[in-house]
Amino acid sequence: TRRGFDSDGRMLIRFENQIFFDKWGQANVGKFNRHFRFDLDRPWQSHQWRPTPDATWREVHEDHNSEWQAFTLAQSLDDTAAKLAIAMGAPQIMGFNYPVIGHLSVDQMFADFSTSEQHQIIGFFDLIGGLTADSRQLDALRRQDFDSFAALQYGGQQAARQANNLRRLLAAFQALQEK
Repeated sequence: TRRGFDSDGRMLIRFENQIFFDKWGQANVGKFNRHFRFDLDRPWQSHQWRPTPDATWREVHEDHNSEWQAFTLAQSLDDTAAKLAIAMGAPQIMGFNYPVIGHLSVDQMFADFSTSEQHQIIGFFDLIGGLTADSRQLDALRRQDFDSFAALQYGGQQAARQANNLRRLLAAFQALQEK
């Protein structure tokens, strides 16, 4: 079962270098390049960071601690941009989605998601519903078109894996109903 917090009590996060670049690094290329890098051809891959320009490059997605270390460094450069660039909690909702899930700021989203899994799960349903509660994602789920839902929700790179996860979860749920 995926939980919204690690055993150390900190919220699960995934720091996305390419999003931090989009939100802050483009205007601060020199500083960004001293501490972060990613594959420009496949920006969702090869995420690395280092605390100082002379330190060895480290993998961002190695484990929970490495995610938080990279995120904390990014916060020291621009707190808001760093929060916009993380996927938060059990549902891994990107910070830049804060207005879609009804938050006034990414700081409010971060604070709420840091306090409870309930906020995280409600946020996920708000994200699926969209601003009008009639999103393409919700329509795809109603039709049990998990491939379309996953492509809309997670992007092309993760769609097949996520669609299969949804099918597996639905089958498990249906098996429970039969008991």
